[in-house]
Amino acid sequence: MRGLLLLLVLLLPLLHPGLPARAGAGGTRFVAIAFHDVVDRREDRAEDAVTTQSLVAFLDLLVAEGWTAVSLDEVAAAGAGGPPLPDKAILLTFDDGHRSFHERVYPLLLAYRMPAVLALVTSWLDVPPGGTVDYGGQPRAREQFVTWAEVRRMQASGLVEIASHSHDLHRVLPMNRKGNTAPAARTWAFDPATGTRETDAAHAARVRADLVRSRARIAAETGRAPRALVWPFGRFSGPALTAARDAGFTLALTLEPEAADARTPLALHRYYPTRDPDLGTIMFNLGFRPPVAETVRLA
Repeated sequence: MRGLLLLLVLLLPLLHPGLPARAGAGGTRFVAIAFHDVVDRREDRAEDAVTTQSLVAFLDLLVAEGWTAVSLDEVAAAGAGGPPLPDKAILLTFDDGHRSFHERVYPLLLAYRMPAVLALVTSWLDVPPGGTVDYGGQPRAREQFVTWAEVRRMQASGLVEIASHSHDLHRVLPMNRKGNTAPAARTWAFDPATGTRETDAAHAARVRADLVRSRARIAAETGRAPRALVWPFGRFSGPALTAARDAGFTLALTLEPEAADARTPLALHRYYPTRDPDLGTIMFNLGFRPPVAETVRLA
């Protein structure tokens, strides 16, 4: 009988997957997810897009399973020793400023009363109407991204916090003579004309100048300088991190698929779903369910 009771205790989380998974660490741990574009039709999906249907199903799951979408205010407070985060805390983030955020995501946030972070590449928003944005080496119409007027309206709701996704670091730069490239905030840029590579100081200065410019543009358009930086491609160097601090950022988000901890505000990890994964895959990768014991020993 004692062995049977032990087995039932070990299996209880599996029989009731909706039970809270303790955040631990005094209520500072949470999960974060990095969405990008949201499309209505599956045939319109790019690698970084999910469908509206998938997003609605995901938000429904959060409600049904008792998850709490938290804001950066709550994350920052928990990291500073304030009120702990709830056991099932999740930070919703959306990168790049796709127009779909205003057209599809924002109405859902209003309906579900969930906060989210919107990360903007300010140089893309400064492209005039009718122009094109260099999106990962592919030209995209300026109209596929939000406008500053839409950003101001969404920020005023109190549900959307605007973060910087840099001014012009969302691209790759040459890193060696072979022509290999790497994210602009991660690499020491190589100049083929001179055969020289950036020094640490020059690398940090370039990144800092970009981030200062991004913060200034967002502040000018919204009346509020962003405190959060979402690293383009989730990649950065040591000097770049120092540059981000010097530029005034107190929160920084990566693309490491691990749980986040509010006590490390400049290294907040996020899971990045690609190719419109099914709900089970998203749940598994976010670690929604408690781990299964590898061995069950009966007494």
